[in-house]
Amino acid sequence: MCSEESTRAECAYAACGRPGDESAPPSFQVQFSQLYFTRLMQLRPHIARAARAQCCDSHVAPDGDGTSGGSAASPGAPSTHFAQRILEARRDAVSNVLIGVAFRSMIGKPSILAEYAAQEQNGTSLVPRPPQHSAHKYEQSASDTVILEDETSRVTLDLSHFSGPTVVSGLVIGVRGSESLISKGTFVVQDVIFPGLAPQPPLSSTGDVKGFRKTVCLVSGLNFEHKTSSTSQTLALNMLHELLMGNVGMHTSSAQIARLIVLGNSTAARSEQDKDAEYVRAVQRLDSFLSGVCASLPVHLLPGPSDPTSLLMPQLPFHQSLLKQSAMTGRLHREMNPSFFQLDGATFLCTGGQSVVDFLKYCPDEGASAACAMDQMLQCRHVAPTGPDTVPVQPLSAKDPFVLDETPRVFVAGNQAEFSTCLVQQDDITCRCIGIPAFSEKPSAVLLDLDSLEVNQIDLSV
Repeated sequence: MCSEESTRAECAYAACGRPGDESAPPSFQVQFSQLYFTRLMQLRPHIARAARAQCCDSHVAPDGDGTSGGSAASPGAPSTHFAQRILEARRDAVSNVLIGVAFRSMIGKPSILAEYAAQEQNGTSLVPRPPQHSAHKYEQSASDTVILEDETSRVTLDLSHFSGPTVVSGLVIGVRGSESLISKGTFVVQDVIFPGLAPQPPLSSTGDVKGFRKTVCLVSGLNFEHKTSSTSQTLALNMLHELLMGNVGMHTSSAQIARLIVLGNSTAARSEQDKDAEYVRAVQRLDSFLSGVCASLPVHLLPGPSDPTSLLMPQLPFHQSLLKQSAMTGRLHREMNPSFFQLDGATFLCTGGQSVVDFLKYCPDEGASAACAMDQMLQCRHVAPTGPDTVPVQPLSAKDPFVLDETPRVFVAGNQAEFSTCLVQQDDITCRCIGIPAFSEKPSAVLLDLDSLEVNQIDLSV
């Protein structure tokens, strides 16, 4: 059997720090708007550089800050003016480049104010509850508006002439265009400028002393309940366990599996009727399954919206008092959501997937995949752009922990509707994006080759 230590492939693990480690503790006494302005400060320089690179005829002030001072018309007016702030846009320029945070107003988006008003009208108190993670997209209408905002002011954007990627709430973007001659206060956008991919550190090759090709197994959405799972679900879990142990006729492939990464929603969502004892049994069933896997290989466990930890991203790891059987093996790694770590020198960015699911709700294209959304997130250098608007996040004001300072080599999101993947390549940057479906809905496991970044989805449904 390949579960023996002498035949199991191994890969080196290194923690890369946790999101929010360098930030001040969250304070619920401050407004969430501070997070948007912090995000703007972090990403503005990158967008300014990208904008100047795209506009060959840019007009930059001698001090290099992107402003030219004053707004009066002059014979030497620039063809493209880079405004340091929205209020500094020049009407005499052929076009202006503005940088700010986008906000998309849609009638179908969840609204805490609307919910509060409904509760007040019904005479009931507003009880905090987890967001309802529906697969339905946010309803769009002709009355929807997109607003760009910075520290000084805001302006309504007319995106009817732009056919590029969807602009979702919370993105820090640059827009090139001019003020509408028909509707004052509206900025007609000709092009949207994103920060672009963050730098990627060189891959350090460690090599496998045992000569194995090494793969990582990825699953999500195990959704253990307090009661016994259905027959098909139980058989699928047994198939997953046998795959990891090498007992299903795939001895060679299983021997190459160096680690298992579980990407959120390992326990089923708790309803208001569930008793504490029932929820504890669900965690115990998860512990029993993971302890069997940890006996053979290391497991990285990320929380999701339905797991017993904080709801706000970055989600804290499973508490040390939980999963004691698995912890006794010494091979259980409790990760945050999102989480950064290295395997054999390759940086992994793993998430429970709620930010990707919410991102897709803004996209009008029904065929948009999770991998495509993740590609755009990399281009925007942000893991959860729609938070805190429609994704619950911690009110961190010193630094936005979701801004990407470097591009990972592997970006994985769990609990997606379908399996999807794409390889993002630009210059010397390579990143594999993978969307993993929930195991309880579509039983499958994804094997990722650490060397070639090739992926293989294994169907475990019975």
